[in-house]
Amino acid sequence: MHPHDTTDAPQKTCSKCGESKPATLEYFHSQKLGRYGVRSVCKVCTAAYKIATKEQNRAWREANKERLKESQRAYYQQNREERLEKQKAYYEAHREERIEYTHAWYEINRETQNEKRRARYQADPKYRKQIIESVRVYYQENREKRLLYSRAYHRANREERIEYAREYGKIWYKKNRERKIESDRKWKQANPEKARLYTRKWQRANPEKVAAYYEANREYFIEKNRAWYQANRERKRIAVRDWRKANKLRVRTYGQNHRARKHNAPGSHTAEDIQAQYKRQKGRCYYAACGYSKLGDSYEIEHVIPVSRENTSNGMENIVLACRSCNASKNNKLPHEWPEGGRLL
Repeated sequence: MHPHDTTDAPQKTCSKCGESKPATLEYFHSQKLGRYGVRSVCKVCTAAYKIATKEQNRAWREANKERLKESQRAYYQQNREERLEKQKAYYEAHREERIEYTHAWYEINRETQNEKRRARYQADPKYRKQIIESVRVYYQENREKRLLYSRAYHRANREERIEYAREYGKIWYKKNRERKIESDRKWKQANPEKARLYTRKWQRANPEKVAAYYEANREYFIEKNRAWYQANRERKRIAVRDWRKANKLRVRTYGQNHRARKHNAPGSHTAEDIQAQYKRQKGRCYYAACGYSKLGDSYEIEHVIPVSRENTSNGMENIVLACRSCNASKNNKLPHEWPEGGRLL
């Protein structure tokens, strides 16, 4: 007779529920010593018993959680060496299999595990200190290896890392704004020269952002500069004096451009333009009244058509270099009004 065939199977009464059922493996679990080769309790009662027992065990464990932990801890301490040896032997025998299983399990449970670690890291100072120390020791022992790995990883994922750092930086800054401001302030106090260089470099690379930020905070900057000037008047005066001494040509050029703007003369010129004109004139005065004398450092910037006259310009097409006597003698005359200069056109 087939184990699941109930056609000619004898009837057997369940010792638990009292129901009479065919004595087959469809209704009873097998047992060699049992009557008809099956157990005395039917499968339905067996399943119900297992569920009830499982719930009872779970309830007992919840009610005796500390007791269980203490028991397990005591057992582990009594058998520590033996258990460690067994674990080590098992791991060595199944090393590749365990590594593969661990990686697969972690990929499935990555977010959950990371969240648990973060929560414990924030809530448990002892655990946080332990993690920080272990990371520090690991990096010290594997410094070169980590550097090589980091460089290779960053090269292979540069754009992705930049985007991640940008997004993570925004989130981190929102959470730690005050902390970041205080940290930057202390660093700037300890490294004023580096901070100044970094600021200038960034400003040169981002002129549009600088201009937009200034316009949005114009009143603030005006008031800040005014307060600084009042507190550092003498320092500012010395700095301006030293700068004017070191940049005489720039000062002279700025003065000429300012004067031309007052007369609404179009065009402008720079210190580099004046140096180029000096080379073109080979260091001599443009006019003949002085005999085209050597200029040296005491030359003056001269407008061929004075800026006080009509149809003039402040561009290099109207700029020459002259000695002081020729410039003073020509004054605001046109070339044909001053024949001594030898430049009638």
